[in-house]
Amino acid sequence: MAEKMKLFVDENIAYAKFFFEDVLLNQFPNFFELTFYKDDEFDLEKISEDAAVIIRSTYKTHNLNVPESVKLLSSVSTGEDHVDKNHLEKKNIPYHFATGANAKAVREYFYSCLSILLKEKKFDKSEDKILVIGLGNIGHGIAKTLKNFNFSFETYDPFKASTIESLSNLEEFKIITLHVPLTKNPPHETYNFVDKNFLNELKNESIIINTSRGGVLSESDFLKFDNLTVISDVFLNEPSIDKNFHQKNFISTPHIAGHTKSSRFDMTKMSLEKLINFFFNKKLNDSLVKKPYKKKSIHFSLSEVENDLNRYGFPVSLLLQIYDPRNDKFDLIDFADVRNAYHHRLGYEDITSNNDLNVSEYLFELGIE
Repeated sequence: MAEKMKLFVDENIAYAKFFFEDVLLNQFPNFFELTFYKDDEFDLEKISEDAAVIIRSTYKTHNLNVPESVKLLSSVSTGEDHVDKNHLEKKNIPYHFATGANAKAVREYFYSCLSILLKEKKFDKSEDKILVIGLGNIGHGIAKTLKNFNFSFETYDPFKASTIESLSNLEEFKIITLHVPLTKNPPHETYNFVDKNFLNELKNESIIINTSRGGVLSESDFLKFDNLTVISDVFLNEPSIDKNFHQKNFISTPHIAGHTKSSRFDMTKMSLEKLINFFFNKKLNDSLVKKPYKKKSIHFSLSEVENDLNRYGFPVSLLLQIYDPRNDKFDLIDFADVRNAYHHRLGYEDITSNNDLNVSEYLFELGIE
């Protein structure tokens, strides 16, 4: 009997046992020998037998000599900065990311942050303007929503059609929301993209929302500006976060903007689909895949939504009832533990209502992308 392919899966990947134990081994029972690992104890360099490896964004491959016995390296993350792609390409080791799988969740996080700022009168829709930087799956959807609700906004992305071609008038914007990958490669390097020069151009009381990567915003530079506000889901040197920067955040959450139950389910599912396609040239048997969690029912008033649309121009109360990021604040020393255990947030598609409405469809009809 042929020796089984090794399959190493981070035990903290959401729904890992469901997908890789219950689903994969059911569909392909005799091919893989499955091992779940702790990422702080796992040594990728020591894999000596043919293997596939599934990682999270918390596992960094830079400065590692990944052996050619690794036949596939797959990350359930949508970000790519934790993987040394050049090294893998030189050794002809295929790699994969869950690109786009958490876009809806990050957009929903932004809408809740925007709702808070509207409700607390830190942003005035009739007077203030928003800048969306980065027009990938996340930024593009946010821009469509802002247009649907008649917000004043601009978009900037050097790689895609944008409403502005440069960042020469930053003083126009009250909110700057960042949706870019982290890269140190010129000419469009994003490491410390928001630095002292960028910050100097902003108007007083401007608000930066960062759900991209911690290194995109220079935390040391930001600490020099007392007139600016930041909402941050990402931090430099996670999980060893700068205390002063953490304390200065208006809202800080432990890198969970993209972590609804449905998005994490989709991210892990995408990784499994890639694995099955790569080794078997087949598709995942969808009859084996049913979401292992229940939807949540909420009670809300259609008249309250109308009142919010009249008052704020946005359904703030409903969005904050579904998700309020202030409930996900964390103590500095607990960042890693909170993030690893974070499995409770439901996205729009997993919410039902007392009105027999499909909440996701209702919000889409209102204009939420």
